[in-house]
Amino acid sequence: MSLEQKRQMQLEKRRLSVLLAIVAIGASALAVSFHKFNFSLAARNMAPLLPLSAPQYELGFQVQALRDPEILSRKPETDGDAARLAEEIKEFRSDLARAKGDRALELHEMAYQSAAALAYFFEDVQAGRLESPDSKGNAGGNLQSMRAMVVYHAQKAAHLSKNEGRKSRALYYLYTTQFAMNQAPAKAGAELGKLADGSLSKKLKSRAELVSSLYQLERGGAKARVQAEARLSRVVATLPNAGQVAVEIAVARSLAGLSHNLKRVGGSHPSYRQHLARAATKTHSLTAQEKEQTLRLLIGIWRGAEGANGDWSKAPFNMNLFAGAMDTKAVVERSALADWQQNKKDVSLRKYESLAKSLTGSPARAALDLRVLDMKRAAVVDAPSSRAYEASLINLEKTYLDPGVLGDGNEAKAKAVAQEILSRHKSFVYAELARATAKNKQNAERTQAIRMAETYLTAVTEAKEIEDVKGRIAGLYALNCEHGKAVAIYKELAEMGEKANAKRYYVLAIASQSVLASWPLEAPWSANVSKGSRGGEREELLMLYQKLNGLESSWTVIAHVGLLQLASGQQDQAFALWTETLKKDAKGSHAAHAAGTMLVTYKGAKDWPQLETLSRLALAAQMRPQYRGTPVDPFVTLGLALLENGKGALEQGQFALAVTKLKEFVVQHASAERHDEGFYLLASAYRGNGQHTEAIKTLLAFVDRYQKSSFYRAALLNGGDWSSEMAFEENVMFFYNRFVSRFGADGEGQRVRTALTELYVGRALYAEAIGILNLTSRAKVDAGVRADALSQILEIEERHGSLDSALATADRVLADKTVSDDTKGRALALKARVLARDAKLAEVQQIDGKLAAMSTSPGVTEALGEVRYLIAVAQGKTVTTRFFNLALKDPESTLNGRYKAYEGARAAFLKVCEAGQSGYCAPSMHRLARFSEAFMKSIEDIEIQDTLAKEVVDGFRSTKQRIMDEVTKVAKHADSKAVATLSEGSTDPDWVQAVLWQNNGDWNFERVSGETGNGYLQWADDTSKSGSPEL
Repeated sequence: MSLEQKRQMQLEKRRLSVLLAIVAIGASALAVSFHKFNFSLAARNMAPLLPLSAPQYELGFQVQALRDPEILSRKPETDGDAARLAEEIKEFRSDLARAKGDRALELHEMAYQSAAALAYFFEDVQAGRLESPDSKGNAGGNLQSMRAMVVYHAQKAAHLSKNEGRKSRALYYLYTTQFAMNQAPAKAGAELGKLADGSLSKKLKSRAELVSSLYQLERGGAKARVQAEARLSRVVATLPNAGQVAVEIAVARSLAGLSHNLKRVGGSHPSYRQHLARAATKTHSLTAQEKEQTLRLLIGIWRGAEGANGDWSKAPFNMNLFAGAMDTKAVVERSALADWQQNKKDVSLRKYESLAKSLTGSPARAALDLRVLDMKRAAVVDAPSSRAYEASLINLEKTYLDPGVLGDGNEAKAKAVAQEILSRHKSFVYAELARATAKNKQNAERTQAIRMAETYLTAVTEAKEIEDVKGRIAGLYALNCEHGKAVAIYKELAEMGEKANAKRYYVLAIASQSVLASWPLEAPWSANVSKGSRGGEREELLMLYQKLNGLESSWTVIAHVGLLQLASGQQDQAFALWTETLKKDAKGSHAAHAAGTMLVTYKGAKDWPQLETLSRLALAAQMRPQYRGTPVDPFVTLGLALLENGKGALEQGQFALAVTKLKEFVVQHASAERHDEGFYLLASAYRGNGQHTEAIKTLLAFVDRYQKSSFYRAALLNGGDWSSEMAFEENVMFFYNRFVSRFGADGEGQRVRTALTELYVGRALYAEAIGILNLTSRAKVDAGVRADALSQILEIEERHGSLDSALATADRVLADKTVSDDTKGRALALKARVLARDAKLAEVQQIDGKLAAMSTSPGVTEALGEVRYLIAVAQGKTVTTRFFNLALKDPESTLNGRYKAYEGARAAFLKVCEAGQSGYCAPSMHRLARFSEAFMKSIEDIEIQDTLAKEVVDGFRSTKQRIMDEVTKVAKHADSKAVATLSEGSTDPDWVQAVLWQNNGDWNFERVSGETGNGYLQWADDTSKSGSPEL
């Protein structure tokens, strides 16, 4: 076993001991003995908790059975209908003041019938059968008024009516209303009995018999009651539902041997039960209030008939029809007590529990709930498991979480009951917790205690007690190695419990969570904490450390926070925390490791701004950062950061910032590994910032110091290019010379050589220019580039250098098979010029032949034109020298000889233009014209003696004139062609000037070389009319 593993085992043992100690503290003080209660609680000691209501003697709703079906259809259903009907009654009564006879009878009838309909309305409002916001408050008073009105107008109508049927109907309304008002009920009953035997309608007869028979049943003798029962049995089916209920109850009361006030007056017949059952089934259309009245009367008859020893569980009617009534519940409780006495405990408990639930919202429930609890406690105390009792406690605690469980206004009582239940639960749970903390207990036993305690907590509201119990639950979880659950509780307690205990809870939570996260208690600076397994557990551990850090900030905690953030991929948060902490406290190993970790990470991630900031912070604090045991030099990382930040600023066009960063790097970090790169980039930063002179100076210093740097080539190029833009020609030559010497074969070599050549030529440094051109001619360049270089060498050598060197270069060109004909043409032209200068015309003519045999490319054509021009000029000079100055001996022979020589020279000049378009055609024509003028001048004075024969003299003069005309024509057309050729644009500007001066007296130099000229032809003779001469 490794040392690290041994250390972890020791820490686990220490942690376990701490947890055991915490859980066990105060266990004996908190333990409450769980008293076992005596099972001697017997049914005889339990009295009913729910009282029965006093018996009901009368049924107020039975008057509904007396309503006239015809008038019932006119009953108002709304306050508006009632108001309109009241207005009608008012009109009837108003009209009665003036009515007499039949009209008065009619109005009285309409009045009592309308008043009856309105009375029906107020009866329903009072009983709750109709909703009437306007009439409900005074429904009773309005009802009495309407009934009195019915009595009055019915009595008047009966008095005025002569028709037996109309009279009987009026009397029916009179007596039934008086019976409902309890005014002379005996007389009303008797009179209605008479009307039943008279001329009433069938429906009204049955109702009249009902009233008469009911009265006889309640107050008549035995014989009268029997007769009344018979009559009621006959008419019951014709009555409305309310009447049928009243009939069944009246009959049942009579058969039970009870008076109208439920006093026993005779023996009880079992058939009463059937009538009570039928009465109960017919209550479905009654209002709740009416059903309660009916129930009290049913119970009163039943108990009156059965006596004190009657079985409460055998009611003669279906109690479910009155399930919501309190009297029903009172009957059920008494049946439950009977079950308990008979040892039917489960049945009894179910009834009590059902009663208690049904009384939710009533204070009566409290006593029932406590009785259920007592009964269950007594029933399960000797059982091997106490879960049944616990379940009862739990259920009741949940029930009493609702403060309104006992109804509005009874919240205080509900709270007191809840406290009583909780007190019993507390005694039970604390005893279990105290027992489970023992070291010899098994995990299953602790789990059982935890479950009981957790359940108990759902009912506890006192914060301190909740915190205390939860702390012990968490301790038991930790002892059971259920660290996740322990952490959850400790975390909750730290956040919600006493503030003074928060730190202790977080420490305990961290101890358990560290096990889950496989995280050491010491900050793992030397380990790889990159994101990997146990991510969720470590995120939870991170949160706990953060909470603890909020209570007590220290590097010990902050180190864990940052490392856990790194492990969960939250690098930015970790580094921000460490950086802020370093600003306040940069001492100690944790600070050194944090700084080292960040420096290495920033470097690896190329986060140069952060690397610079942290490096400066570390240097300012004189820190010695460490990364996994290896020192990290902040001075080195600062240099790297300056370089990279300078590069970044340069790329983003922030040149001033780039200068600042790179200059500091170059000056302060001269021994840095990449110092040459920063040195080179500083020059670019200066240039971008508009400090061009500083940029060039920097490059000059760079190329002297770092000739082996990878940036040396770029520095030379930039130095030359930037110096060129600044017209620093000496610097340009310095940089470019070094470049072509070191990087002649580079892709930029030719561009640099070309620029350097131009610069040398411009500064008349011809030897240097030729040297660069020779490098170009020997470099691996295109044939055209090589040819151009050789051509330039030819030109420079011919004009400014050695003729021998020029001829040698020409020979090189002619010997090079890769050189184009154009370049070779220029070389041959050079040789021709040299030969012409030496008057070696024959050799020049050989060159003419070589050029004529070559291609007709522009360069060859130009060279051929030049060579032929040289030949023509040479021949013209020869002709002038040999013939134009000869002494005159034979005029005619002299004239012909000179003309023949002229023709040879003219042919040579014309041959120049025949070579093709070149810059020598116009000069050749110009020279031909001047040569022709010189020829004419040379023959102008040649004359023959007039003494000779006339035909001789005339022939001579005719020949002379012909020659003069011919030569004049040649000169004229030569000038025209010279001018016309200028338009081709290939003639040398000097020759253009000469030709134009010769042919245009008004010629203006500014038109050729001024702002509107191009140095070449600006004007040409119009030869379109005369055409080109044939020369």
